[in-house]
Amino acid sequence: MFQNCKLFHLTHVVDDIDAVDKWYDEVFSVNRFYHGYADLAGRTASLIALSDVVMEPMTPSREQNLRNPSVQNSISVSANTFIPLLGNVDDVQSISERLDQKWL
Repeated sequence: MFQNCKLFHLTHVVDDIDAVDKWYDEVFSVNRFYHGYADLAGRTASLIALSDVVMEPMTPSREQNLRNPSVQNSISVSANTFIPLLGNVDDVQSISERLDQKWL
């Protein structure tokens, strides 16, 4: 059984990045170290540090013919919610086997 699972990245898909940035600023006084549009990813995002977790509030581009439509497609099923959780674990094999037991 794995012992450690440290969350280090959380993506927050939103409709209005500016409103959400303002909310994170006012409620948590976050440290924002990036805000901008990434053509390759097809999204506008901020990268913020909230305590020791990096969060990525982002909104997919509304443009057509994106180089990578996966981010744009994610909002149709995940609007205004949290998606991919990324973390460090101390035993990848153990957590993989545990997840297989639960969900396969």
